[in-house]
Amino acid sequence: MTEQDAVTKRRARKERRRRLVSPGSATESFSDAARARSAALPRLAFRVGEAAEVLGVSPDFFTAHIDRELRWVRRGAVKLVARVELERWLESSAARVLDDFGEAL
Repeated sequence: MTEQDAVTKRRARKERRRRLVSPGSATESFSDAARARSAALPRLAFRVGEAAEVLGVSPDFFTAHIDRELRWVRRGAVKLVARVELERWLESSAARVLDDFGEAL
């Protein structure tokens, strides 16, 4: 068997295995399955890093400047903030931008 034939056989085996692994099968990782399901469901709560990402800030900035103003749900090592709590914080922390003459833009 030539090296080219061996490469072709390996590619064919790899492709067959890829087709046999369907979403939800035992060989699919838990995180892949969870990610696929969560894409269809709206998120109700976020962990610290996820909440920072949702707000568009770094986790360090979030921890230093924002998280003390939020209400958290703690269960064991998990710390969650509700989506509506983030929305409430945004609404209460928002300020109107004024132009040079003191009028709202």
